[in-house]
Amino acid sequence: MPVDVDDEEVKEVTEAQIERMKKVNQTTKGEIASAILIAMALADDEDKVGMLKAALMAIFMNLISQRRRMIAEHEGQAAYNAGVHFGSKQVGATSKTWVSNKDSKVRTEHRLLDGDTVEMGGNFKVAGQEIRFPGDPLAPIGLTANCRCRLRFSI
Repeated sequence: MPVDVDDEEVKEVTEAQIERMKKVNQTTKGEIASAILIAMALADDEDKVGMLKAALMAIFMNLISQRRRMIAEHEGQAAYNAGVHFGSKQVGATSKTWVSNKDSKVRTEHRLLDGDTVEMGGNFKVAGQEIRFPGDPLAPIGLTANCRCRLRFSI
């Protein structure tokens, strides 16, 4: 039997995902502030500009080359899993099963969840935390970052 999706729950997930993205900007801001402080503290006056320039280039090269792709992949996967989770509730799914990629990149906690099934309204238990779906923005980022897991549903 189909279930209406709780608009508040969707709003909560959306707002949590937006807040998580704001933290990405805060992380970059913190890296820049640290680079400035280190350059000011460690370098001689004539070396400060060069040291700061090198540190900032390293921060932004990492952001451009790796970090932005990793962030985009993670947030895309999380949004996909949220959409599938809410859509499955609407079509009347009765349970959900955690499916990992079963490769060496899967974190131990998620490998242990592989094949676990809970009722649609239930949560998966991971390291003492509850997660509704892979990439759940309400879960601690340490349990969801770079997650490539997905859900399988039963009606």
